[in-house]
Amino acid sequence: MRRELSVPFEARDHRGLIAIRVVPNDDPWASGHQLVVPDLDAEAFRGFPVCTATLR
Repeated sequence: MRRELSVPFEARDHRGLIAIRVVPNDDPWASGHQLVVPDLDAEAFRGFPVCTATLR
Protein backbone atom coordinates (compact mmCIF):
# COMPACT_ATOMS: atom_id res chain seq x y z
CA MET A 1 0.00 0.00 0.00
CA ARG A 2 1.65 3.17 -1.21
CA ARG A 3 -0.43 6.02 -2.55
CA GLU A 4 0.53 9.47 -3.74
CA LEU A 5 -1.62 12.39 -4.78
CA SER A 6 -0.75 15.89 -5.98
CA VAL A 7 -3.33 18.66 -5.71
CA PRO A 8 -2.60 21.96 -7.45
CA PHE A 9 -4.08 25.13 -5.96
CA GLU A 10 -4.01 28.89 -6.32
CA ALA A 11 -4.26 31.40 -3.47
CA ARG A 12 -3.73 35.16 -3.62
CA ASP A 13 -2.34 34.94 -7.15
CA HIS A 14 0.27 32.30 -6.16
CA ARG A 15 0.21 28.76 -7.47
CA GLY A 16 1.15 25.83 -5.31
CA LEU A 17 0.96 22.10 -4.99
CA ILE A 18 -0.06 19.86 -2.11
CA ALA A 19 1.84 16.56 -2.27
CA ILE A 20 0.13 13.83 -0.23
CA ARG A 21 1.64 10.42 0.53
CA VAL A 22 0.29 7.39 2.36
CA VAL A 23 2.88 4.71 3.08
CA PRO A 24 3.19 1.78 5.49
CA ASN A 25 4.78 2.68 8.81
CA ASP A 26 8.17 0.94 8.63
CA ASP A 27 9.48 2.52 11.84
CA PRO A 28 6.87 3.35 14.52
CA TRP A 29 9.58 4.82 16.76
CA ALA A 30 10.79 7.27 14.10
CA SER A 31 7.23 8.40 13.38
CA GLY A 32 6.78 9.41 17.03
CA HIS A 33 4.27 6.71 18.02
CA GLN A 34 5.57 6.58 21.61
CA LEU A 35 4.75 10.29 22.02
CA VAL A 36 1.10 9.81 21.06
CA VAL A 37 0.28 6.56 22.87
CA PRO A 38 3.22 5.71 25.14
CA ASP A 39 1.44 2.82 26.89
CA LEU A 40 0.99 0.73 23.71
CA ASP A 41 3.62 -1.41 22.03
CA ALA A 42 4.91 0.61 19.09
CA GLU A 43 5.89 -2.50 17.15
CA ALA A 44 2.22 -3.55 17.02
CA PHE A 45 1.66 -0.57 14.71
CA ARG A 46 4.33 -1.48 12.16
CA GLY A 47 2.70 -1.51 8.74
CA PHE A 48 -0.17 0.81 9.65
CA PRO A 49 -0.64 3.70 7.21
CA VAL A 50 1.16 7.01 7.75
CA CYS A 51 -0.12 10.05 5.86
CA THR A 52 2.05 13.08 5.16
CA ALA A 53 1.39 16.22 3.17
CA THR A 54 3.76 18.95 2.02
CA LEU A 55 3.11 22.30 0.39
CA ARG A 56 5.20 23.52 -2.50
